Amino acid sequence: MFLLCSLSIFIRTEWADIVNSFLVGGDGRIYEGRGWKTVGAHTYGCNSKAIGISFMGNFEKAQPSATMIDAAMKLIDCEVEKVCDLIYKEIFLQFSDTLRRDLGI
Repeated sequence: MFLLCSLSIFIRTEWADIVNSFLVGGDGRIYEGRGWKTVGAHTYGCNSKAIGISFMGNFEKAQPSATMIDAAMKLIDCEVEKVCDLIYKEIFLQFSDTLRRDLGI
């Protein structure tokens, strides 16, 4: 948590707030930055089309742990399932409504 607070203080001196959607701690905990519904400021020109997930730590000599990667994958999988389920439902409902109108039901 200290690292996250330090990061937040540093970022606020450079930008308005944390620029990423989410941050992953060394223990695999997920911290919400801007979240799913607020556009991030992590990738110039692509912020509205992507989410930014940061791994907290120094990875010059070691890679992110399996715990961190698993946590990030679960976060992504959870949202993909929700979005895909929503898209499927919208397509299905549109098809059902169109079919009813075509058949005069």
